[in-house]
Amino acid sequence: MDVLLDVWDTRLGSDLASFMESGITSADRVIVVCSDQYVAKANAPTGGVGYEKNMLTPRLMDDLGSELVIPVIRNRTSSPKMAAFLGSAKYVDFLDDANYEEKYAELLHDIHGRQIQAVPPLGRNPFNLMPPAEVPNALRNDAARYVSPAASGGVAFDYTNNSGHYVIGSGDMAFTISMSEAGHGSIYVLQDPPNIHTVALAPNVTDFEEIADANLFDSSSRHRTIKVGDAAILRNLAGYYVVLLLDRVVTRESADDGQHQVEFRYRIQTNKSAVFS
Repeated sequence: MDVLLDVWDTRLGSDLASFMESGITSADRVIVVCSDQYVAKANAPTGGVGYEKNMLTPRLMDDLGSELVIPVIRNRTSSPKMAAFLGSAKYVDFLDDANYEEKYAELLHDIHGRQIQAVPPLGRNPFNLMPPAEVPNALRNDAARYVSPAASGGVAFDYTNNSGHYVIGSGDMAFTISMSEAGHGSIYVLQDPPNIHTVALAPNVTDFEEIADANLFDSSSRHRTIKVGDAAILRNLAGYYVVLLLDRVVTRESADDGQHQVEFRYRIQTNKSAVFS
């Protein structure tokens, strides 16, 4: 995919107005970075930003459903976040540096026409398939309860249910986590699910940033025994890495209510990097 950027594609003496016009009219997508300075100039409008705005607006008006412009919010300290001519276009928010990699992956997937969060299949209607008395039981045992599509978060579930499987992430970044009991305070994490390529143990890790390079950990075994205070590192078939930080394991013998439970935090590297620090 070709990218047009003035610092690359113009020389001293180039006609900048002509460059902007030809770029906007021929481009498949246009990224507009909405900073404080850009929004002020676009709303005025003044200078080159005003000229760009005047060229973009008619094209947007010709096709109100156009996805031509991708607004990127960066270095913006007041509302509204976007220039007025962009209307209600869906934007990607780069204001928080802590979410930079996640938002970069979202932008990259969209430009290449890939969904970062796949649309889940439509579930069956339990009211049409079974007597009303059985519906609550069906909802309680629905496998959709064992899914967290976000790229990071926390999970608590009974690992004796749903065959010990819990899905985190979505699309290319989906990981089917397979767990089984390994004794009090520990759990087996298995490589068995079809979208999992490798699984590794990182002992005595309590924070994601402690994983300097996920490739340095041995991933040659089908399963690893992860104890509370350890981390599991998994790589899926699409080449993404995730780190699981194990916070709690409850077995039937140690639980007051006799229920099994595992709790962990996770983070998927949305840029496919093996470096979490």
